[in-house]
Amino acid sequence: MIERAIADGLPAGLVLADSAYGDNSEFRRRVRCEGLGYAVGLTPYDHGVAPGFCWDAESVTPWRSVIWPTPSGEVAFAG
Repeated sequence: MIERAIADGLPAGLVLADSAYGDNSEFRRRVRCEGLGYAVGLTPYDHGVAPGFCWDAESVTPWRSVIWPTPSGEVAFAG
């Protein structure tokens, strides 16, 4: 779907996906090869990155912790 959207001329954005896609290193590699950034869920069983032409140290964003307010006013934390 992503490749078709790009071919159809839709504006590029950040790809968001749950761990069903995030755990798939080939999916992440192909998104990066399309020149897109991504934020995906990962399970503890993820084992890194698939080898590929589009992966290099300069294209990797360092891990960041994120906090945000919840509707109840509590603070949620990821990282």
